Amino acid sequence: MDTEQLSAKFQKFKENFVANNKVNSSGLSEAGLMEQLQNFKNKCHEKDYIEGDLFLDEAYPGVIPTSFIVNVWAKKQWLDTISRGKALDFLIETLWETTPPEIRKNVFTLSMMTIENLTSQEIQRLFYHPDNSVRVKLIDFIETATLTEQEVQNIFDTQDGNIIKLLSKNKNAENIILNSKELKYKWLQWRL
Repeated sequence: MDTEQLSAKFQKFKENFVANNKVNSSGLSEAGLMEQLQNFKNKCHEKDYIEGDLFLDEAYPGVIPTSFIVNVWAKKQWLDTISRGKALDFLIETLWETTPPEIRKNVFTLSMMTIENLTSQEIQRLFYHPDNSVRVKLIDFIETATLTEQEVQNIFDTQDGNIIKLLSKNKNAENIILNSKELKYKWLQWRL
């Protein structure tokens, strides 16, 4: 193994070690907090509030100790029946029912999102999120969902070729693009 390969291997090990051993003010690691939030996640699934896994972001990236933002994928069908404020109230209530105070103090905030209503900034942030399951969910949505014109526009607004090229695998997106002069022009620009 040459020096470059060894250096790259060490860098990857270091990144994984740091990512898996981030701690917050109570000394709880990111992985430890995820484990402690399993009851919350399970109860939210049971109540049909969320889909998929939770994922965390540092409230203050790079600052140790830190607390975490708990991100949840809220079910669109659920959010269509109530206001976002009321939905957040239900999630906070569930967090309080399922976690002790020493765990809750590690939660900076809850972030509720739906895959269908992401802004261009959220799309870009999630595409490059360190939790690979987040990226996989986003890619699957872009490649297979029945997208709206606004969703396609938001993907173009990322101005990221790695994200935009995913649209080529979605026949519905291609139809939307071909039926919109603005999107068709943008598509041709990215294809060149």
